[in-house]
Amino acid sequence: GTLTGDNWLTLSIIQGFVKILNEQHVHTKVFALNNLMGISTNQLRGVVQKLGKGVKNLSFIINVGLHRNGTFVATPSKPGCHWTMLYVDLTKNTWHYCDTLGWAQPNNLGSSINPIIKLFMDELSLPRKPIQGRFVAHKPGGRRTGGHSCTESCYRNIPVQRCGSICGVAAIVMAAVSCNTPGF
Repeated sequence: GTLTGDNWLTLSIIQGFVKILNEQHVHTKVFALNNLMGISTNQLRGVVQKLGKGVKNLSFIINVGLHRNGTFVATPSKPGCHWTMLYVDLTKNTWHYCDTLGWAQPNNLGSSINPIIKLFMDELSLPRKPIQGRFVAHKPGGRRTGGHSCTESCYRNIPVQRCGSICGVAAIVMAAVSCNTPGF
């Protein structure tokens, strides 16, 4: 059997995997960033409060798109076509952006995620630290699919996609690994 037949993974399927991962793990929680961007601060506060105080790491599965002006985090008015993952260590405030195609970080990643990270740190009573580093798993390669060639600076534990159709599965697998083996 297959997850979706001949179709790509949808947000609802990814949400199902997110739910399973979050039920099984305490210290690392997974979210579909695109879902969190659309809710109010009070709703987000409720989501964070349900997690409890043990959360130290967050993994965000992110739908992104590519435009002539660069990569962007998708929104309902500007849909994307590719799934990536961002791992955030809240205790150190380090970010690890993992894109299996080697696209650049989205131009609006910081403005999309900073308010969410701030709320998590406030609600979980974690000391706020300046960002200690934003790391990219694969240096951007410039091509849409399968064009990345790894260099010495690439993360060896993050796969490189050689086709344009497995990014959703790769993002879910990376999120699952981040829950079971936190840190990079």
